[in-house]
Amino acid sequence: METLTFVHCADLHLGTAFKGIDPKIGRERRKELMLSLAAIVDICQRQQADVLFIAGDLWQQEYVTRPLVEFISDQFRRIPQVQVVIAPGDADSYWQGSYYSAFSWPNNVHIFSGPLTSVYFSRLNLRVHGLAWTGTQAPTDQAERLDLADHKQAAQILIAHGDPEQLGLQSALEDERLAYIALGHNHSHSKLAPAVVYPGSPEPLSFSEEGRHGIVLGKVGSMTLHTEFIPLARRQCINLSLELGPDKAMAAIIEQVMQIVRPFEPETNMISLTLTGQHGDSWSLAAVEEALNDFWYCRVQDNTTPDIDANALLAEHRDNLVGQFIAALDSCEQPPEVKKRALSYGLDALLTRGVRIW
Repeated sequence: METLTFVHCADLHLGTAFKGIDPKIGRERRKELMLSLAAIVDICQRQQADVLFIAGDLWQQEYVTRPLVEFISDQFRRIPQVQVVIAPGDADSYWQGSYYSAFSWPNNVHIFSGPLTSVYFSRLNLRVHGLAWTGTQAPTDQAERLDLADHKQAAQILIAHGDPEQLGLQSALEDERLAYIALGHNHSHSKLAPAVVYPGSPEPLSFSEEGRHGIVLGKVGSMTLHTEFIPLARRQCINLSLELGPDKAMAAIIEQVMQIVRPFEPETNMISLTLTGQHGDSWSLAAVEEALNDFWYCRVQDNTTPDIDANALLAEHRDNLVGQFIAALDSCEQPPEVKKRALSYGLDALLTRGVRIW
């Protein structure tokens, strides 16, 4: 057989809301997800790909709109010579009335619509086995539907969204008749075997998705397989932490924050900084956030606690509610960090928010 060139991507989640971050940043990230699809199509053109595999979660069902679907369709029309194969996942499942079933897709697009079946592309001498999620529950027991009989000595590839064990496809992972298994669902790039690959999401979608993100470029020959991970993400999500001490002035804290953030290209990347430890009386979270305002997106999680001399406060307030609170907290069985934070919150309420002490 002639060498088959393919691009394998998954988990674009186009239209996703990016909850929990600044709405302006969320809008920009949604645009960048669309640009990532355009970049994938560009790669198909440059590499003269024969097939584009999209292993599920192309969009986020609750946020998909017709203009977004039209944009996707327009991208596929840019590559009429490339066979696009889609295996819908849990976030973009196939159902009657969905955009997958009701929209008029270009002729070069094939969308699987239910339990495992196969389609033969004669021009490529390629048989693709695939399935679709039709709801939020994973299809199961799919192995019995996998027919790998010799089809005109065609290359055979399996595409699916999910965990092969959950889908009931574990036995297929070691079947040498499958030249490649294109998976989706895991947002980090990984290989279960040389021919069993998760490309990961092209862009990180949350701060839990650190590391490189991109797609897979592959070539299948009669007895050969070569795959290459191609980084694609415009930005990385990076989690940092910094422990403060109570003796540091705000100027020194801000300088320390800058020293830990700057090496990670905050002008481009998305940074989540968690502050721990204790702070003194001059502490200002607003000052830290203001110092980071010029970067693309830096969020600060303040897990610090004030430097409190609980024994001195107990001696001063032994006969009132503050003293009773400190004594009760000291005697309870909780981890030290939990007790420290509870002490901070409780004293803040009792001493600074107008709670009457008697």
